[in-house]
Amino acid sequence: MGALGDVVRNYIKGKVDDKAADIVEKVDGLVAKIRSGGAGAENLQQAEQMVKDIEKAEEDVEELKQKKEDLDMAVKRADQARKTQQLSEDANEVGAALNPAAAAIKQVVKKLREKFEEEIEDLKASKEAIEPGVRKLQKAVRVQKRKIKRVIADKKRSDEVKKERMRMLGREE
Repeated sequence: MGALGDVVRNYIKGKVDDKAADIVEKVDGLVAKIRSGGAGAENLQQAEQMVKDIEKAEEDVEELKQKKEDLDMAVKRADQARKTQQLSEDANEVGAALNPAAAAIKQVVKKLREKFEEEIEDLKASKEAIEPGVRKLQKAVRVQKRKIKRVIADKKRSDEVKKERMRMLGREE
């Protein structure tokens, strides 16, 4: 694997996998706490803050889409540079035939070109992971946002029912 591809994969892991897992873990824990009845106003505030955090994650989705576009352009430019370098290498073929030093340089340049091509291919392969990552984060955000909003609404409704019941029993708080 190439260094550039590893950078992209680590970026995706940090922005998508880790963030999605973190959101799911936090939301599930908060939902369980609220539904178990041990939720007070503090947990409700945490849930509302979680909605805001999830909305920030939606911004990360847009950022990832932009990064993919940037990466597409970088890969195109790198591919064009590789083609230009190949033309230059072909042009230097004659010089290499006449000069041993040029022949040695030609071999080094050839090795560099091959390594560069490997990096470009790895970068192309790693960029293909962005789209599934975006979909994964979008799904996690959508599902968890819906879940946390539902539990907030349920808790508020439950509190209202409890308050009404207490009022009817004459034990207002």
